[in-house]
Amino acid sequence: MTPEIPPLKCDKPQRILLGHLAARGDCLYATAIARQIKVDYPNCFLTWGISSMCRDILRGNPYVDEIWEFPMQNHAEMVAAWQAFEAEAIERYHRGDFDEVFLTQISPNNFHNFDGTVRLSIFRAYPRPITVPITPVMNLFPEEVEEVRRFAKTHHLLDRKNVILFECSSNSGQSFVTPDYALEVAKNLVTRLPDTSVILASNIPVQSGDERIVSSSSLSFRSHAELSKYCSLLVGCSSGISWLCTSNWAKPLPKIQVLSASTSVFASMVHDFEYWGQPTDQIIEMTDCSVEHLADCIYLALTQDIAAARLKYHQEIELDFTFYLSLIRDFLLKTGEYEKVFLSLLNTINRYGWQAQLEDFMCTEVLPKLQDSIRTSLLHDTSSFYLKQQIKHLNDEISMIKRSKLWKIRTQWVKLKKLLLKRLAFPLKS
Repeated sequence: MTPEIPPLKCDKPQRILLGHLAARGDCLYATAIARQIKVDYPNCFLTWGISSMCRDILRGNPYVDEIWEFPMQNHAEMVAAWQAFEAEAIERYHRGDFDEVFLTQISPNNFHNFDGTVRLSIFRAYPRPITVPITPVMNLFPEEVEEVRRFAKTHHLLDRKNVILFECSSNSGQSFVTPDYALEVAKNLVTRLPDTSVILASNIPVQSGDERIVSSSSLSFRSHAELSKYCSLLVGCSSGISWLCTSNWAKPLPKIQVLSASTSVFASMVHDFEYWGQPTDQIIEMTDCSVEHLADCIYLALTQDIAAARLKYHQEIELDFTFYLSLIRDFLLKTGEYEKVFLSLLNTINRYGWQAQLEDFMCTEVLPKLQDSIRTSLLHDTSSFYLKQQIKHLNDEISMIKRSKLWKIRTQWVKLKKLLLKRLAFPLKS
């Protein structure tokens, strides 16, 4: 049990900025941080900086007082939008607009918090424990509820024995599912189960030629939380719709998640739920499966129950760090951000232990470059007198780490981590 942490004592209400621009699923995770901030800083005024493409997630959120919408139309604009947003956030902090700033988005500048999964990596950017429920917060308005009711009536959802909500696209490479793949699965199912509707949830309209196979592209992203109440099963790819269906507004549906084996636990809902102590008995995960194999699993879940389907089709996703290490190489190692590589690896080792893949990467690719990076950067940093004094100490610690098997010598890692974090600190006024 997490010990209760008392709220911070402040003489006046604090003005706080939470910065998280995208993506939709990540922003849903971060709603728990907004809720936590309201506990930690009673009576604070919370501004959330969010991209225009994700802004609607925050409408009606009781923990967010003000939305700072930052222009961003697609994921290709992520890095440029974040750099511009972060620079403006720093400027506004120094101007006195905010008393505290928490920037929680992983990419591009918080990769040192990344451990190969998403929710915990986001939560690491907030310096206090998360003691509130981690359930994503979503509140819809009456007109949205009415729009979904009309959609359900138009497509006869209440008249069907089974209604499947099928999320059929993802943006982070965690699934191979496409609208065309989902359409083939849907055709297979309605042939075998005629009294079934399949709703294809994607921003890309899908034409099926069958009134039982429906595209929900006319509905907003957030409206799918209400749409879940008309459904009996979610089939997803661990993207925004899947995590929306874990929110406080959505109906708790049995879930089948279809993932790419190559990404390991990166987007595994079961892996995430197990870490946070959430039940997983209503979740099936499958990797790289054919149309027929997935359709058979769904058929069994609908004709018997999710437990029977889980017993036959659920796959335990193997813990493998290949995908994680490829991201670290691409986003940090290639750009020479060795301190962040080390800190990310430290978080991953702290969570999973001293695994062979991590040990090899640390000893062959990280520590030699980190040692050279610290020596070079500190020698040229005239403002870091204290850190300059630590050059020999740091080099000695790295050498000790390289000679041992070392997660056991935890104190050396922790001291080195603290020193590196000083170098990565958000540049706020002293």
